Amino acid sequence: MELTITWGIIAKACIGFLGIYILMPLALIIRDFLVTKFIEKFIFNYSFFNDLERLQRSKAMCDFRYNKNVRYNYDDGAHKYFIADIQVSEVLFHKYENESALHMKTVESLSPTVTLKINWMRWSDKYFKMKTNGAEIASKSAARIYKDAVNEIKSNYEDIIYSDISDDHTI
Repeated sequence: MELTITWGIIAKACIGFLGIYILMPLALIIRDFLVTKFIEKFIFNYSFFNDLERLQRSKAMCDFRYNKNVRYNYDDGAHKYFIADIQVSEVLFHKYENESALHMKTVESLSPTVTLKINWMRWSDKYFKMKTNGAEIASKSAARIYKDAVNEIKSNYEDIIYSDISDDHTI
């Protein structure tokens, strides 16, 4: 029995070796490079971190400053405005409501965008098997920004409502 090896078999073996051990890793490197550039350009850019900071600061304001009950009464022919059961002027009342609405609108508009980008990072890490940990970095950054904003609100006593129509400075 004779074993014949033709040049065609040798060429197929070389092409298979070239494809599996050289071209496939090269294609994966190029793919990962392109995915990384896409993430840097469209996902984790200055705009994303700016939006993340605005979102977390607005969440902190909504959670700690603009979480008070507001109401107004019409008694004895005059309007009385209350924030957290503390009587305030009409100007302060409307300013409080407008700023609260502004921060709520900021949270409502930025939350889907930031969440989508973080989820896209999780998906890309899972699907492309890239260990970028971008979603964890963004989550840790968001937690740090929120904590700093809360500390700033509390250190400036912005979470306390003072009456501007009397000498009663009640918490």
